[in-house]
Amino acid sequence: VSEEEEKDAASHWGSQFVIKEGNPYRQVWTVTVTFLLLYVGTWFLFQLSFIDLHRPDPLDTPTYLGVDPILWQTWTAVVDGLFWIDLVANFFFSYVDANGREVDNLK
Repeated sequence: VSEEEEKDAASHWGSQFVIKEGNPYRQVWTVTVTFLLLYVGTWFLFQLSFIDLHRPDPLDTPTYLGVDPILWQTWTAVVDGLFWIDLVANFFFSYVDANGREVDNLK
């Protein structure tokens, strides 16, 4: 066994917990996060710029397009929660290094 093979075998520590590029759940998660980013980059900025900053009473929760304010608060909490999950999940995602190899160790 060569030194390179030993080093390569030792570098796969924790690889059973890593979610690789081809995993279908990871692909669904990537699409989900893409839509979340589109939401934050469009509707959220519109809401902040033209609705939230132009309320007569800053503490009043406005209704958007006739939707209950509790629903908007719940939606905002869900979006925030999904971004927190994404933050943690990224620690368990593999990545491609400069040589084009997928790195799947947790070190």
